[in-house]
Amino acid sequence: MSGSDTASSISSEEDDDYLDVIDPPLFNYSRIKKKLPVSLFSSRDSIASTLFTKNFLAFGTHQGILHLTTTNFSPIKSFKCHKSSILTISTDSNTCSNFATASIDGTVVIGNYLDPDTSCIAYNFKRPVSSVILDHDYEKSKLFFSGGMACDLIMSQKNWLGNRIDTILNKKLYHDGPIQAIHQFGNNVIIWFNEDGINFYDLSTKTFLFNQPFPNSDNTRPELFKPFSLTIDASTFVVCWCNNIWFFKITCSNSNTAKDVQQNFSSLLSTAASTLKIQSDTSVSLQSHFLVNFIIAGVCSYKNDQLLLLAFENKDLSSTITTTQPELKIIDSLTGEEIYSDQLVSKNLEKLSINDFHLDTYIDKDSKVNYFLTNPNDIIHIKPLTLEDHYYWYIDNDNLIKAWEIGKYVVSEEDRFQIAVQYLDKLLDQKNWELLKTNMVKIFLETDFTKEDGDLFKDLVTEKWERFIMSFLENNKIDLIIDFIPVDFPLNKTVYNSILTYYLENNNLDLFSKYLREWPLTVYEPKILEVELEEKLKLDDEKSMTYRRDLIYLYSKQSKYSKAIPHMLKAKDITALDIMLSHDLLSQFMDDVVDIVLLPFNGEIKEFEKLPLGEIEFLLQKPIQLLIENRYSISINKIIQLFSNPATLRIVIFMYLKNLTRIDASITSFEDLMIELYFEYDKLNLLQFLKEKNNYNVEKAIDFCSKDPESYNELIYLWSKIGETKRALSLIIDKLNDPDVAIEFVKNCGDSELWEFMVGYSMDKPLFVKALLNSPDEVGKTHLEIIKAMPLKMEIDTLPETLEKLLKENFLTLTVSNNVYKIIDDETNTYTKELLALRVMGKIFNDECM
Repeated sequence: MSGSDTASSISSEEDDDYLDVIDPPLFNYSRIKKKLPVSLFSSRDSIASTLFTKNFLAFGTHQGILHLTTTNFSPIKSFKCHKSSILTISTDSNTCSNFATASIDGTVVIGNYLDPDTSCIAYNFKRPVSSVILDHDYEKSKLFFSGGMACDLIMSQKNWLGNRIDTILNKKLYHDGPIQAIHQFGNNVIIWFNEDGINFYDLSTKTFLFNQPFPNSDNTRPELFKPFSLTIDASTFVVCWCNNIWFFKITCSNSNTAKDVQQNFSSLLSTAASTLKIQSDTSVSLQSHFLVNFIIAGVCSYKNDQLLLLAFENKDLSSTITTTQPELKIIDSLTGEEIYSDQLVSKNLEKLSINDFHLDTYIDKDSKVNYFLTNPNDIIHIKPLTLEDHYYWYIDNDNLIKAWEIGKYVVSEEDRFQIAVQYLDKLLDQKNWELLKTNMVKIFLETDFTKEDGDLFKDLVTEKWERFIMSFLENNKIDLIIDFIPVDFPLNKTVYNSILTYYLENNNLDLFSKYLREWPLTVYEPKILEVELEEKLKLDDEKSMTYRRDLIYLYSKQSKYSKAIPHMLKAKDITALDIMLSHDLLSQFMDDVVDIVLLPFNGEIKEFEKLPLGEIEFLLQKPIQLLIENRYSISINKIIQLFSNPATLRIVIFMYLKNLTRIDASITSFEDLMIELYFEYDKLNLLQFLKEKNNYNVEKAIDFCSKDPESYNELIYLWSKIGETKRALSLIIDKLNDPDVAIEFVKNCGDSELWEFMVGYSMDKPLFVKALLNSPDEVGKTHLEIIKAMPLKMEIDTLPETLEKLLKENFLTLTVSNNVYKIIDDETNTYTKELLALRVMGKIFNDECM
């Protein structure tokens, strides 16, 4: 037997000329070789009809002999039950225990396959009977339906006396031609076929439902070809005749149960002459009709809305004689499209007609579907191939990847994996790297270790992974597979180290760095890579910085910070500051303190002090913090020594001492240096520093500030700090020329002599005279002394207004003083009089108390 030659591709990425893959056939064919009754295939007699049930098989011959066998073709009974050809054999579908045969001799024989000798009953209808069916529930109803050359569809039942009662169901209908076949759909719909076409009848309501005429063709006679029918599901019914396929939808009322129908049968028989018309709840409609280019000789249900057809080449519709071998065809029930075709080989074909072939379905005890093609010469078992059959077929045909794909449903995971390895080895031998990559990744990632016990299978998969990956590496094809190398299921560390070394030695540093970081440190041996990178650094080429960064990564990931920091300093990696802060490592790098502090700065040292102070503070924030936290390891004097030369780095000393003074009061000995540094880098905050600190040498500070003609405020503060208030006041008057500051300074000192000094020292300055006149006279004589001491020729703006203001203030002061005096005087007189009165007042004494 030959299968379909449809070609397909193993993989979407496979070259077209790589491998033509043939799909396995859908069926396996074998002839039944068991010892069947001799007369079944004799030259004097031949098979005319067949029946395959779950309990028994039946074969009727043209000489009227019925052969009953078990489902494995072992004979049960062969006996002659008709005088001529048995045209139909049927059974009751509910039990599959009874059989009914119809013959040209006009009789119907009904019996039980378990006891055919005593159970058989023959019914004579006196006209050739071409079709008979038993009711689904024949065991209880004893109903059967028959029809033939009499053109009547007869429903027969035994009454309680044992007599047969017949009812012609199509009596009132116009009917033409003999009954060719009968079918029962559900419990209450009977379908029969004659020259009128396909007829539907509702038993429960005695209602004719629908008629679908056969195609009107001069070349095709309805009685020439057998009609074949099939119930697909609870609402779908299919009919095949000649080269036509009809699909009907039958909708039955929910009330028409088997019990209801059985009750209606007796009513139907006893009231056959009734004229009462009952409306049926059952409807029939044509869903689709397909015309095919072959003659249909049998139909069975297949999977996924498909039909399996026995077909013959459509050469002459006026004859059933065939000269071509039969074919099995599968068509789509929805579209009518042919999706599979397979030719069978039958013996002595020249002596057979289309109607001599019978296609039957048999479902075994394991619920597996089998098909049988029977003809007068032999019986062919048509077995649908299982997944296991497909699996071994693919192996036999060297399509190992397809075998692997379906093997997950058939064989153990280890057996399936071994097949996949064979396939991959084949691709490796062919150097088909792209296809090897695609399928290798698919196979290894889909392999499920949990389906096998123990670690042996896991070790096997790991070893194969490693072998194939190393094959890619050895052939310089590792780039194809690199992104699919597993890390959550780690292989031997040698694999990962070999790949990284390969990239390093071939100067593919981008990929080296990428996978060095992407892969967990646990999958490779970092020590080996450290040695290799250190050797590379000795070459001192243009790639040194890349090597150094990779070394920093390796050391840092292993917390080898002592090894990482020297490289980080050379790479100007500021994360070294965080590491030293968090792990207290500065003491190990005393010789590199300057480099460590300057890590955030990337320019020339001579440009360092040119940066704005705020930017320098930001850059040195972490380095200064590092120095302060390690102040017990590295002394202040050491810091001063390190950053004093070159002078551009002295600002580091300033930042360090400035921040250190906030947390450590023990650095008072460096306040003189701080004054110099403030003066140099932060002159605006020098005065604040002088006010906050008390341990610096004031004389040195005065000498230092005196050298700067702009340091007036600092000098004023320093002079006043040592009691030289007049010198301080002279600076305010002469340099600042700010009378308000001078007046405030004198008030804060609280020295009347200093006040007189200020008045006398500033009498030649109109601005100061005016300010003194406008200031409050707290002693009551200042304004008068100023006016007396004013030079006669001094010009002062708004002097009249100032004097008028003074006079008003003096007058108000005098008035207030007089009023206060009067109030005090009055109160004093009152209290005096009260005192005098108390003094002259007598007092009463009690003699008894004396």
